[in-house]
Amino acid sequence: MMDQTLSRIRAATQQLNDVQTELYRRALAPNPEATHAFLDEPSSLDVLSEFKAAVDELRRFVWFYIDELAKRAGTDPDLMIQGYRLRRATEMLRVLSGEPMIAACPTLQDTQSFLEQVVTVVENRLERAKGA
Repeated sequence: MMDQTLSRIRAATQQLNDVQTELYRRALAPNPEATHAFLDEPSSLDVLSEFKAAVDELRRFVWFYIDELAKRAGTDPDLMIQGYRLRRATEMLRVLSGEPMIAACPTLQDTQSFLEQVVTVVENRLERAKGA
C-alpha cells in the first residue's frame, strides 16, 4: 500500500498537470484575450502570486528529496532530472499537438525526431498567427 503522503503527491501532481494543460490550451486558443478573461478577476494577481510562491517553495524542497533519493540509488541527481525534463517536454509537445490545427498537420509524423516535431509545431503556430 502506498504511503498517504505519496498518494497526496500523486493527486496534487495530476491536478497541477491539469492546470498546466488548461493554461497551455488557453494560451494557444485562437482568441487568447477571451480565454484569459479569468485574469480580469480582481483577485487574479493575488491568487497567481500566491500560487507561484507555493510552487517555487515546494520545488526547492522537492529538490532535497530528489537529491536524497538519487544518493540512495547511487544515481546522479542531474541525470534523474534530465529524464524528468525530457518527459515533461514530451508532454508539452503532446498538449501542443492536440490542437486541431496542429493535429491535422501532415508534416507532423511519428518518424520525426522530438526536436523536429517541436520545430514543426512552432512553425505551424507562427504561420497560423500570421494568417489571423
